[in-house]
Amino acid sequence: MKIRYCFGCMEEIPSDQTVCPHCGYDNSYIHNDDVILKEGTILNGKYLIGRKLGKGGFGVTYLGLELILKVKVAIKEYFPSNLSSRASNSSQVNISNSSKEISERFLKGRDEFQKEAQTLGLFKNSTAIAHVLDFVLENNTAYIVMDFVDVPGFSDEIKRCGRLPW
Repeated sequence: MKIRYCFGCMEEIPSDQTVCPHCGYDNSYIHNDDVILKEGTILNGKYLIGRKLGKGGFGVTYLGLELILKVKVAIKEYFPSNLSSRASNSSQVNISNSSKEISERFLKGRDEFQKEAQTLGLFKNSTAIAHVLDFVLENNTAYIVMDFVDVPGFSDEIKRCGRLPW
């Protein structure tokens, strides 16, 4: 039986199953929207892209799997929504406007994104932050590959604990 990975949790699942027995994620269709990387995309020949973990003004964070060591990772993509776009069924990031100013802002932001990765990389001995594992320039943009830390979100904590004191 061929093994594949659930895009929701990156655990192995049999190829004939669509709903993950580990997390209940339905792998029968692509959850990521047209603007972001599709689930199942391979980045840098070694990272499998899974579900979207978060999206903000400057980028998108995905659950990923390092395919050689079979380690879950978080992958942050530089994708500023006001400066870039992506055609559906494409991994390539396009600068939204062909003006020199927009191009320069995009490239300056990408350089700052790389500096962020380098700065975070200095904290490799810290137990307080996720470690940077790799930096990838691909698809006309950049990616920071980090440890995946599976912790409950703030809203999950409020649901669990109730109202929080000041």
